[in-house]
Amino acid sequence: MTDRNYKILMILIALTIIGEIASIAIWYSQPDMRMTLIVDYATASVAAAVAAVLNLVALIGVRRKSKWGSLLVIAVSIPNRILGLFLFESPVSTGVFAIWTGLLVIFAYMNYRDIK
Repeated sequence: MTDRNYKILMILIALTIIGEIASIAIWYSQPDMRMTLIVDYATASVAAAVAAVLNLVALIGVRRKSKWGSLLVIAVSIPNRILGLFLFESPVSTGVFAIWTGLLVIFAYMNYRDIK
């Protein structure tokens, strides 16, 4: 069970990083998509870039099976979701992202608990 949770967490973090980078690319290349943002897209892009870098560091920690990697996933995901409330206009996307964050936190906690 622990190996499966570990793999799922690795996939979730990787998809999160890809999503953060993709959002920056979409906002840059498709100005019409910026309408979902409450703030300037440059501000949202910086927030997404910071989250991507921190998640990359967390991915490295999880890959090394360090407890700090799982803790960093939790420490980045929750504030990032709260920040998203001030960046995005759509409550639907906020709900979907909240579910994603919940999955990240659950699997990160399970991974943290299983590391000895």
